[in-house]
Amino acid sequence: MKAAAAFLLVLGCLAVSHAWRCSEGPRLNYARQVDAGMGKVVGTDIYKRAYFLSGRSWYRLGTTALKHVSVGPSGTWGTDAANRVHKLVAGNFKRVNGLTMQQVDAGGDGQVVGVSPSYRIYCMREAYALPYYGAGNGRWTNIAGGLKYFSCSPKSGCWGINRQSRVYATAGISPTTCRNSGWRYVSGLAMTMIEVGTDGSVFGVSTTRKLYQSSTERSQKLIHSCTAEHRDNMKAVAVLFLLLSCLAVSHAWNCTEAPRLYNAKQVDAGMGKVVATDIHKRAFFLSGRYWYRLGTVSLVHVSVGPSGTWGTDALSRAHKLVAGNFNLANGLTMQQVDAGGDGQVVGSRPSNYLAYCLREAYALPFYGAGGIGWSYLAKALKYISCGPLYGCWGVDSSSRVYLTRAMSPTSCGTSGWLYVSGMAMTMIEVATDGSVFGVSTRGQVYQRVGISSSRREGTGWSLVSMCMPVKHVSYDLRQLWVVTTSGLLMRCTH
Repeated sequence: MKAAAAFLLVLGCLAVSHAWRCSEGPRLNYARQVDAGMGKVVGTDIYKRAYFLSGRSWYRLGTTALKHVSVGPSGTWGTDAANRVHKLVAGNFKRVNGLTMQQVDAGGDGQVVGVSPSYRIYCMREAYALPYYGAGNGRWTNIAGGLKYFSCSPKSGCWGINRQSRVYATAGISPTTCRNSGWRYVSGLAMTMIEVGTDGSVFGVSTTRKLYQSSTERSQKLIHSCTAEHRDNMKAVAVLFLLLSCLAVSHAWNCTEAPRLYNAKQVDAGMGKVVATDIHKRAFFLSGRYWYRLGTVSLVHVSVGPSGTWGTDALSRAHKLVAGNFNLANGLTMQQVDAGGDGQVVGSRPSNYLAYCLREAYALPFYGAGGIGWSYLAKALKYISCGPLYGCWGVDSSSRVYLTRAMSPTSCGTSGWLYVSGMAMTMIEVATDGSVFGVSTRGQVYQRVGISSSRREGTGWSLVSMCMPVKHVSYDLRQLWVVTTSGLLMRCTH
């Protein structure tokens, strides 16, 4: 998922200047670095602890000591004091063996970029970055040039700073090949760090510790915000699904009780993140072995993906996570939404179950102001889920399963809906890698097998045996999350 969020860390003063209204953010003592995207805000302190912001409070993000953390379409990544790279997987950071990086950035269009301790620059293609779950080495591609800080945007290229504090930009780095269009020197200011937003905004901190915004490659505007230490503005992607709540080993799935979340109702996972709701309409996110409140808005359903974190409340109003809390998205009501596509958001209306799509041009930059325009998908579905690779799946009011092999994030156009026979389902979820899991009307979990780029409907259903009836599932990075009808939450590995 991509997204736009701007978080400005202003140290030591409150100021209003050049249309920027600054106030102290939620207090994070001894903050060192901050990054924001898809409505999420993460940061580190001088003690190398990583945090995320929810509502007005900061919470620990995993248990690994990190000096730098970055959130974007390829997940949440970080580096430790020994310059080892880590990725957030199921609420904790997993080490990425291979090259060391002193700084990484996850804000591109699926790729991860990094700077080695010797200031060589590297890129990890989206094919390696997105599915990485903690096993094997990271595969890095060297990019010509040398930088000490590096930042990318999904649609607006990459910017960097070299050891002489000179600024350079490239029109883009391919997420599939890591090839770039060449570097251009950007004159005007000496910088210590620079960040590119999802919308193409560029901010940097000068060597005199002042904050600037670049409107073009030839124009930089000073933002009078007292002395700036560090400012990150970034983006995001993701998908994870849900499963069981009893201990079991079956069909090569090894299931254990997940970190305890009482009275769980629904779960969703992606980009290493896991979010959930309970029967009391509270949203949560998982960090390490603990669940923490996600914002303060009451929600019945929550979804995380490339377009950010979205949810619906008891009145079927849609919300998006912006700067650690949920903002109302005025417009059509939705009883369920899914953020797992390639930037678009899909949803199902209450009562008539008509399915709609919110184009990425509306979904990514939405920050809580104004209405948004939904596009009708010419189908009635009570549950709908998309993945970035192999289209979208849904379940209608008669529990029949349908698939569209492709959905455009820019136009919301589909390839038409195909009936998938064999099972009656209550819900279905599509993972980032194209895997499809669903819960039958009998409360059993099934995986769709035989899915490929040439056969996106797959070939059949395979039962994933559970010892208790299930009501919701989600899957990502080889981990299956299950919510039982009794409200227990399980994590299964394959």
